[in-house]
Amino acid sequence: MTKDLRENRRTRPFGAPFVLLVLLATPTPMLAWGLAAHTMITRQAVEACPEPLRADLRAHREELVERSLEPDTRLRKRDGRRENVRHFLNLEILDGPPFTNIPADEKAARDRYGAQRLNRAGKLPWSAARVYADLVAALHKGERERAIILMGHLAHYASDARSPLHSTTNYDGRRTGNDGIHRLYESAMVQKRAKFFREEKRARQVAEARIENVAGRMLEVLREGHAGVDAILAADDRSRRAGKPGTGAYLDALFDEVGASARDRMRKAARDVAALWTSAWLEAGRVRLADGGDGRGARIRWAGCGSSGDPAAAAETAEGAGEAALEIGGLGEVVLAGDVLSGIGQ
Repeated sequence: MTKDLRENRRTRPFGAPFVLLVLLATPTPMLAWGLAAHTMITRQAVEACPEPLRADLRAHREELVERSLEPDTRLRKRDGRRENVRHFLNLEILDGPPFTNIPADEKAARDRYGAQRLNRAGKLPWSAARVYADLVAALHKGERERAIILMGHLAHYASDARSPLHSTTNYDGRRTGNDGIHRLYESAMVQKRAKFFREEKRARQVAEARIENVAGRMLEVLREGHAGVDAILAADDRSRRAGKPGTGAYLDALFDEVGASARDRMRKAARDVAALWTSAWLEAGRVRLADGGDGRGARIRWAGCGSSGDPAAAAETAEGAGEAALEIGGLGEVVLAGDVLSGIGQ
């Protein structure tokens, strides 16, 4: 049994309820898309997969959601800076626009820039590629539990790549007077208008196709996202005239400016995730994942939304209450205090 899998089992003591308080007193930049947004994206990714993979993943849907949140929670706590750099690639540190000279091969990038510079810039493309390779290996070996864990983690990194603020050194707007835009754009706005961002329709199915260069695909996504950074910062400038950042008036104005484009990025993120899962599944020989999973291994209920598991309702509850509880079957409640539901920083 691998070390990672043993640690996952230790951190999921079924039948032993506990409460984890996650406080946002830390001054360091942390989370990406808010946890509610990652939940929405991962659920939509399941629906975007071709059959029979979609049917198999539906049986594991709630655990996939749980695992997709771990890079922002358990893994950051365990690995610190080593985990942080897996969530972004600050393109300006490595190249100038349009950023087409950054090698997709990790060794070539390290040879060109040096390990220290590459670590400062971030490692999202290559981290996603390593998780993808591990996923293919796990599927080949029939390690279903490990495969679900890796699918969840891969979903997180691929989703982060779709956020423009994960591609720039000005990720929180501090260089341009847009302090706090990371949380405001990726989390607070999505949380306030969760019903708009939650997809009601089934996602359009992705094609059965192999992705030959995962790191290269992630670089393409990051370059595409970087082109939208200035528009987000400009929208923040205008929205600050409507109200203080974080207030209802400000968030309504920001939503009017960039809400539609943010939802489009979340839709694309779901399809990116589904495409990566599908590619790994094809590469491993169309391994079936349904056996041993009935969808009840890790059920998530957001406080304030009853048994529906609806993150939109939880987000609305958290907006007024200042905290939300994430109840995972067999684990009891994980209480996410303050802005942890939303997420801040890179």
